[in-house]
Amino acid sequence: MATGDSNDIRDRVRKLLPRRWFAWGATNRDAVLGGLSDGAAWCYQLISYARLQSRIATVTGVFLDLIGWDFFGGRFVRRSGETDSSWRPRILKEIVRPRQTRAAISTMVSDLTGTTPKIIELWNPQDCGGYGVAIMGGYGTGPGCYGSLQYPNQFLVTVHQAPTQGLPNVEGYGGYAGGYGVGPIEYASLAFVTGPITFAEIYARIAQTIAAGTTAWVAIEGAAPPSNLISEQALQLTSEATGSLLVNG
Repeated sequence: MATGDSNDIRDRVRKLLPRRWFAWGATNRDAVLGGLSDGAAWCYQLISYARLQSRIATVTGVFLDLIGWDFFGGRFVRRSGETDSSWRPRILKEIVRPRQTRAAISTMVSDLTGTTPKIIELWNPQDCGGYGVAIMGGYGTGPGCYGSLQYPNQFLVTVHQAPTQGLPNVEGYGGYAGGYGVGPIEYASLAFVTGPITFAEIYARIAQTIAAGTTAWVAIEGAAPPSNLISEQALQLTSEATGSLLVNG
């Protein structure tokens, strides 16, 4: 007998009845109370379930998807085969995710793919170096690539995507990067492994993060592209606030 089940409710009601009215084992009375208790137990279970669905920390199933839809609409949804235990922390992190800045873009891509992207602002000498600037590198030896002031509000993002996603930032069995109490290891199961991060999701998340009026040229390395793209192509993403999305070969 568990709290709130039919037997528990029946016994609770039976204890409230005056003892002089019935014997403790009154068959007809218990049959009536049992029928009423079945309905009450169903209501108790429904109330308990509804209480869980009122908080992100305890919501389950389709109601967790509804919470995601309430906050983000169709732009941030559960991945194919993703469990509640994986989807829930992604929702919580996305609610307070910083936007627009270079650091915000880098953090978002790192959270998504498990690797830090390479970001180059074409007009930024910190990325592209300059002529005779020894601290930043000379002609052809700078830390980035050839820059230009003719490309304001544009930047390059190189995303490194592993062939299989696994568990990002977690050391595998027999590895050397972690140990008991230290390093990126954890107890995990196959339930934690979701479907691969698609090109479309990477492009969409970057477009959702960059500032309005800016353009990100995105290249994805380390994984085979979908059939409608070739490996040499880069995708031009403009902030969702501008409403444009173009593919350039």
